[in-house]
Amino acid sequence: MFSVVMLSIGALFAAIGLNFYTYDRLVYKQTIADVHAYKIDNQRYRLLLVLPDGKKNEFDISGDQWRLDVRVIKWKPQGNILGFNSIYRLERLSGRYEKLTQEVSSSGRTAYQLNKDPGLKVWDFTKKYKNQLPYFDTMFGGSVYMPLANKAHYRVHINQGGLSAEPANDEAIKARDSWP
Repeated sequence: MFSVVMLSIGALFAAIGLNFYTYDRLVYKQTIADVHAYKIDNQRYRLLLVLPDGKKNEFDISGDQWRLDVRVIKWKPQGNILGFNSIYRLERLSGRYEKLTQEVSSSGRTAYQLNKDPGLKVWDFTKKYKNQLPYFDTMFGGSVYMPLANKAHYRVHINQGGLSAEPANDEAIKARDSWP
């Protein structure tokens, strides 16, 4: 009986660990993505998303702006001392329109899921047992969006407080500065 209980506990931790693997540690301000935009047509762009590990993915989006969403799980300082750093995961990349009327009426909305959810879902587990996790602080979603322009390059950063995006070349600076 003891072996069955221990195997069950081990399987539970393996399932949690499998899902934790889809998140990245959040320690200091760090770059989590580079976004390169290339104009295809009017309000149509091909985005190249480059991650810090060198992985690259291309996405065709519609709109005037790109948007990147993340999920973050934070621990209290006592948890940080024990080695539980905040973790984050890229969730979705999408296009958005500047005008709300176009956003609502557009049949060309584009959004892409950036991660799968294998194993026991850490987000759901944390949400369900947050009162039993002594070092758990909070969980939140965040997003950042910037204007699209041909050959614009943006760098996306994350820290304990959330996301930020900054232009990384002249085209992106011009797009940001002329953003209404």
